[in-house]
Amino acid sequence: MPMVPHPRTYAFLIGFGSDGKVFTKMDPFNGRFSVDGSPTVPEIIIPADETVFSHYPRIVDCRWFPSSGVYPITYTFELGVKEDRGDRYLDEALDSDLPIPFFMTHFSGAQRGRFRVRARNRIGQSDWSVYHHFKFTV
Repeated sequence: MPMVPHPRTYAFLIGFGSDGKVFTKMDPFNGRFSVDGSPTVPEIIIPADETVFSHYPRIVDCRWFPSSGVYPITYTFELGVKEDRGDRYLDEALDSDLPIPFFMTHFSGAQRGRFRVRARNRIGQSDWSVYHHFKFTV
């Protein structure tokens, strides 16, 4: 599967009412802007935390709001698989140079998993996003 989803540019939208007042505003960064050019922490959109999947093959579509900051920005995607016993996850960075806020992966089995992302540009890198957990059933 190609890694690039439908290509589009980042756009800002401001809606004005007939009285000239702003009634809506939208931005690609979900209202989070960098103040010094370093990348903001990515905010995960899907899958929602604690989602339970039952489909096969076990493809997981992961997306997040793009980070604000000096472009170009790349992303590191980390995926974790929960061990059979205990609460430990085996985490692995699957890609560390993603140019887009999107990653699709095949998950290993009917078990729990988690993922997180961070952004990087020439100024530095963001903190990791919060983990989003998911589970595949048989």
